[in-house]
Amino acid sequence: MKRALLCSLFVFFASTVFAQVSATQSPLPAACGPSNVSFWSKAEERSGAPDASPEAGKARIYFFHQIGNTNEHKYSLGMPTFPIALDGKWVGAVHDNSYLFVDVAPGEHHVCVILQKVRKDTPARLELMPIEAEAGKSYYLLTRYFFSGENGLDGFSLSVANRDMARYWLDTLPRSNWKTKE
Repeated sequence: MKRALLCSLFVFFASTVFAQVSATQSPLPAACGPSNVSFWSKAEERSGAPDASPEAGKARIYFFHQIGNTNEHKYSLGMPTFPIALDGKWVGAVHDNSYLFVDVAPGEHHVCVILQKVRKDTPARLELMPIEAEAGKSYYLLTRYFFSGENGLDGFSLSVANRDMARYWLDTLPRSNWKTKE
């Protein structure tokens, strides 16, 4: 039983790692929104945590974003934006240390998060993750961005966050204010 659980967890986490591909090498997966959309995102002034419960009959998915190990002063183009899609529709974007949330109908949903290109010569990267949402429950996802100014490598990860960390982030991080760019 333990072996089956460990194998399932390995496959789950490995699938999110190996899903990080270059969007320039193939079309975006069905979980992502249209590829011709770009986003602007800025963290709002800190104004307190949102109401913790989702709309009646829905589930809530929180998307937290943290900047991991970076050498920011060498990253002259600034921190990138991370558009987020559910089931083929863009639902928002995060930037710097911020969060957003979306209320969804119960059932299976497919998340797509993209590291939006900041330069034409930088390939876009993405992470995919399925979520089985239950009405009245909340789910917490974390994107982490990392950049090494020494060798010019950047990347990000998408993972499930625990409720205690989510509560801390809701109390300390600003909500993301985003819009699409024309």
